[in-house]
Amino acid sequence: MDPALPDLPIEIYGPPPTEGTRDAFGDLVLVPSCKDLPEYVSAYPDEKLREKQCTALREDGHYIELLGGNLMIQKLANDKNALGIFGYNYLGQNASIIKAHPVDGVMPGFDSITGGSYTLARRLYIYVKDAQLGAVPGLREFVTLLAADSTAGRMGSSR
Repeated sequence: MDPALPDLPIEIYGPPPTEGTRDAFGDLVLVPSCKDLPEYVSAYPDEKLREKQCTALREDGHYIELLGGNLMIQKLANDKNALGIFGYNYLGQNASIIKAHPVDGVMPGFDSITGGSYTLARRLYIYVKDAQLGAVPGLREFVTLLAADSTAGRMGSSR
């Protein structure tokens, strides 16, 4: 604990376990920060069980699961001591009422996310069936344009 910080309760609003954003938070933040801690390694020698334990969130009422980003945005706008875990699109749509927090000095933004310097974002992958490329008008052009605009993407197909 840092005695220089105020003694205030902090609520954390985040997605339920059924949401991909929760999975990403576990994969990008929780597991890497906990999986190699000596206490967890000794308590959970099985790596899969340890990873599961690493993604368990507090159950004392300070982590509040909210389904849907709009409700979360409303809660964050009304509680200056709260933090939220949500997708970048909600930040972009609500930048006038909420603000982002930097991670390792990097603010979330299109360039920092696609370039990989904002480490709390995962890559977006699309998969297109070869059969659909010829059958759906404009799909080949769309995929080509999407791949050309992406600085961090990969293009692949599935038969």
